[in-house]
Amino acid sequence: MPIVIIFSLTQMTLLATLGSFMGAVFGGENGGYSKITKDALTFPPFIAAIIAVILFLAKIQLPGDIAYFLSFSGPITTYLALIAVGLGIGVRFSLVEIRAALEVVGIRQFLIPFIVIPVIIFSGLSQLPASILILESLMPPAVLTVVYAKSFNLDSEKAATIVTVGTLLLLPVIFFIPFLFG
Repeated sequence: MPIVIIFSLTQMTLLATLGSFMGAVFGGENGGYSKITKDALTFPPFIAAIIAVILFLAKIQLPGDIAYFLSFSGPITTYLALIAVGLGIGVRFSLVEIRAALEVVGIRQFLIPFIVIPVIIFSGLSQLPASILILESLMPPAVLTVVYAKSFNLDSEKAATIVTVGTLLLLPVIFFIPFLFG
C-alpha cells in the first residue's frame, strides 16, 4: 500500500478518535469510550477513506461517467467550505483573535514542518511520497477544524480565524513550493 494512503488513513484515524475525544473533553461533552468509538466509526471522511482503500485493494474503479460527475464535487466543496469559514469568522474578528491564531498557526505551519522535514529526509522515501508528506505538513489547519469546534460547542469563530490566518500565511509560500520540490 502506498505510504501516502497509510499517512492519510493514520491522520484520519487520529482526527476521528483523538479529535473527538479532545473536542468532547474541552467542549464539556461526554467523552465516554462508546461515544468516541461511535464518532470515530461514523465520521464521514473516515468512512470514505476506508471505502476508498477497499475499492483500491479490490481494484474496483468507478465507471467513467460517475467519476466525471463526481469530479465536480471537489471545487464545489472547496468554495462552500471557504464560504462557511468566512461566515464562521463573524463580527469578533480582531487583532486579539489574530494573535491567538498566530500561536496555533506557528505550531501547525512552522514547528510541525521543522520536525517532519528532517524525519522525511532521513527516512529514505522517494521524491513523490516525501514531497506529498512535506506539503501536507505545511498545510494550514483544515476547514474541518471549524466543524469540530461548532459540533463540540467550542469557539468556532476562533477556529475560523485560525483557518483564515493560516491560509493567508500560506499564500506567499505557495510560490516557493516548486523550488522546494524541484
